[in-house]
Amino acid sequence: MKRIKRFITFILAIMLMLTAVPAQAKDSLQSELIVQERQYDRYGIACENELLYPTAELPEMEKHETEEITPSVYTAGDYESEIDLFLQLEPLVKEALLAGQTRINIREYGINSDEYQLYRLPYFSPYLGMSMDITAWYSGNVYSYLQIENSMTPEETSQYFSQVDKAIEDVLSVVTDEMTDVEKALAVHDYLVYYAEYDYDNLVNGTIPPESYKSAGLLINGTGVCNAYAYAYQYLMTLLGIECYVTNSSAMNHAWNIVKIDDSYYHVDCTWDDPVPDQFGKVSHNHFLADDEKMRNELEHYGWDREDIPCDNDKYNDKYWTEAESQIIQTEEFIYYIKGSAVYEYDDENGTEKEIAELGRWWVWEGGGSYWTSAFSGLFYNNGYLYYNTYNKIFRLSLDTLESEIVYEPDLSDGYVYGIRDRGNKIEYIIKQSYQDEGIVCTAPVLLDEESEQPETPEYVLGDVDDNGNVNIADLRIVLRAVCRKVELTEEQRLAADVERDNNVDIQDLRKVLRFICKKIDSLE
Repeated sequence: MKRIKRFITFILAIMLMLTAVPAQAKDSLQSELIVQERQYDRYGIACENELLYPTAELPEMEKHETEEITPSVYTAGDYESEIDLFLQLEPLVKEALLAGQTRINIREYGINSDEYQLYRLPYFSPYLGMSMDITAWYSGNVYSYLQIENSMTPEETSQYFSQVDKAIEDVLSVVTDEMTDVEKALAVHDYLVYYAEYDYDNLVNGTIPPESYKSAGLLINGTGVCNAYAYAYQYLMTLLGIECYVTNSSAMNHAWNIVKIDDSYYHVDCTWDDPVPDQFGKVSHNHFLADDEKMRNELEHYGWDREDIPCDNDKYNDKYWTEAESQIIQTEEFIYYIKGSAVYEYDDENGTEKEIAELGRWWVWEGGGSYWTSAFSGLFYNNGYLYYNTYNKIFRLSLDTLESEIVYEPDLSDGYVYGIRDRGNKIEYIIKQSYQDEGIVCTAPVLLDEESEQPETPEYVLGDVDDNGNVNIADLRIVLRAVCRKVELTEEQRLAADVERDNNVDIQDLRKVLRFICKKIDSLE
C-alpha cells in the first residue's frame, strides 16, 4: 500500500512537471511557431524568404494584320458577347484540327478586331490549348482567318479531345441541378484548388511552358499559373450558365475572375486560394466572392482592368467559408469543412456550426514534445463518409452516426501524415517531417468503392490500457510513459488511454485516469 501511495505521489509530482513542460517546449519555439502559423493562416503557406503570393508575367497576346482574303465558306452567326463568340468558334476549330487543316476563314463572321480579342480563344478553351498555337489574322478592323499549328496528328488530337471531355466531366460531377449558383461556383472553385497545383517550380526556374498559361494546362496537366486558373474557371462557369469574366492586373502580373451571382458581381481568385508551395488537401476561401473593397484593402489586389464591372456587394465577405481550410463538402442537409483543428458540420439555413471530429496536434518531428499550432488534414467525401487524417492515422466519419473509425495507419518512420486526398477510388496521403517539406506522396491500400473492406475499430475499455480487465496503477504507468514519449502505444492501447477522446494521449488523460483510480470520479465515460 505504501508503494502505491509513493507511486501516486510520484505521479502527482510528474504531472506538475508535465503541466509546465509542453508550455515550456512550446515557448521555446514560440516565435518560430507563431510566425509560421501567422503566415500559414494568411497565405496558406509558411516559407522563409520565398514568394508568398506568386505572380507570373502574363503571356504576350497579339493579333496579326493581313491583306484582304477570299470570303469564308462559313455562315456568320449571332453572338452577344466574346464568350458567346468563342463557343461558336470552338467547334469549328475542333473540326478543322480533326481534319488536319491549318487555316479557318472567318471573314463572314464580321468579327470586329477592335472589339473582340480572338487570341484569348486557346486560353479559354481547354480543347485548343495543348500543343497548339492559334493566330488570328485581320484586315481592316475585321478578322479574316485563324492560322492553326498543331504538333499532334488528327488521331492524337481525337484522343486529346476525349481527355478534355473526361476532365470536364470530372469537374462538373461535383455540381447538381439543385445547387444554387453560389453553391455551383463554390464547388468548382474548390475542385480546381483541391486537385490542381500552382506551377511553382517552373515559375522559380523561369521555365513556365505555354500550356501552364491556359485552361488546358490546369485541367489536363493539373498545373498552371494564374492565367490558367482564371480561364479554366471562366470556361467551367460558362458551361454552367454563370456569367464570368477574366480580369488582369498588369501592375500585379496577375489574373483572376469576376463572376455574376444573382444581380451582383464578385471577385474570385482561385490562384491565391491555392497554397504555394502546394499543401496537400488544403483549400483557402479568402478570395471567393469578395467585393472590391475587400480585394483592395484586405487582399491587396489592385490595378485590375475590369473596373467597369463594379463588385460592390459585401454579402459574402464574412460568409462561413472564409474560415474553412479544406474543400467544402456540400450535401443536401449540411455542409462540412475543416477549421482550425477540427471538422465541422454547418447548417446553412440556421447559420450554425458544430464540431464533429477533433484532429488533435501535429507533433514537431523529433521536437521533444513540441507541436505545431495548425492542423494539416485533408477532407473529402465518399459514399456517405467524410475522410480526414490526424498526424498518424486516416479516418472516415459516418454522416449517419457522426462516429469515426480508422481506415489506415501509415508507416511513420520517415515522418507524419500532412494531408490526404482522393484519387479515383484510392486515398493518397503525404508523409513529411515538417509542413514546409516537399514530402513523399503515398497510396493507402484501401479502396473507396462500396464493396471495399475497411478495418474494424479495435475493441477496448477506456482506461484499461494493459487490457487485463481492470483500470489500476499499471494502466496509469503506461499512460505516463506514453505522455513522456517513452513508449509507442498500439492502436488498442491508444484508444483505451485516450479517455478524453480527443485523438491525443496527453496530460489530461493522465489526470483523468489518476482521478478515477483515486476514486475522485465514478466513471471514465
